[in-house]
Amino acid sequence: MGADWYEACFIICSTNTGFAGAFGGGIEVPLQHSYAMRVSTDYALTRHFRNTQNNVRVSVGIVYRFGYKEPPAAVAREESTPRAVMPVASLGISVSTTAENRGAEIVEVTAGGVAGLAGLHRLDIITSIDGKDVHKPMELAAALSGASGNVKIGYIFRTETGWWIGKETTVVVGK
Repeated sequence: MGADWYEACFIICSTNTGFAGAFGGGIEVPLQHSYAMRVSTDYALTRHFRNTQNNVRVSVGIVYRFGYKEPPAAVAREESTPRAVMPVASLGISVSTTAENRGAEIVEVTAGGVAGLAGLHRLDIITSIDGKDVHKPMELAAALSGASGNVKIGYIFRTETGWWIGKETTVVVGK
């Protein structure tokens, strides 16, 4: 886990009767997805006429970042390594494993298939079937085997800005 420098501050003010300066900075350490811990320190010096004040302020807090943007290294994939592709006929898609087994990534959507009609697209990642987590294509196939009727599919997709957003859709299979 790395730390991200988030601020550095340097302020100086001066008048005929006083002087003030502030120096500070801090770091933000990512904890989990959208959460981080922030620690910052400031030093303030003020001088009015002949009175001088030296002050130090330290603050610590938990930060919540709206949305979830994965670090580029976490989603980088070596394209030189071929990935196995598995067809899932009941949905009309082909899927593959993802980095760190985060779900079943859709690599092909059959035109007019169940998944395509439900709004699933290439590169979407299926993460659950009827509330049960899916980490690999084989788990997806096992969750769909014998399923009929309405099936809830949880998936995530990446926006143009790089944020991952979770959605859920319902499809009808086996009828």
